[in-house]
Amino acid sequence: MTKTTNYQLNHWAKPDRVMMDDFNADNAKIDAALAARNCRFYTTSYTGDGELTKTWTFPAKPILIVLTCPTQWLLAVINAREGHGWGQLGGNSVTGLPCTVDGNSVTWSAENNSQSWMGNNKDTQYGMFAILEAE
Repeated sequence: MTKTTNYQLNHWAKPDRVMMDDFNADNAKIDAALAARNCRFYTTSYTGDGELTKTWTFPAKPILIVLTCPTQWLLAVINAREGHGWGQLGGNSVTGLPCTVDGNSVTWSAENNSQSWMGNNKDTQYGMFAILEAE
């Protein structure tokens, strides 16, 4: 039997005898690795309300937020630690869209840009993926 590179998990070959103790040891290693991570992932979807400011509240403090809208070819990224966002809409992009973080909430403003850049067109469905600080 060989071991995996990163966590030294058991990697059996056909002639190896599989033992319950080996499985339990692997599960303990996986559990410890997951407990040691310093972030967690969060996904959701929402419907835009058409406003020039949008606030989201998360279960923990956000680090990075990614918004998508396949019907508008939107990809937006918010760097919550540095307080700004970036949007790609079709073939055009805009940077420096301001955001503020207050605890577990992020408020993003379009300022003079349209709601399309910030993922908040009225009645449009958006997807969200966020990396949050671990509790």
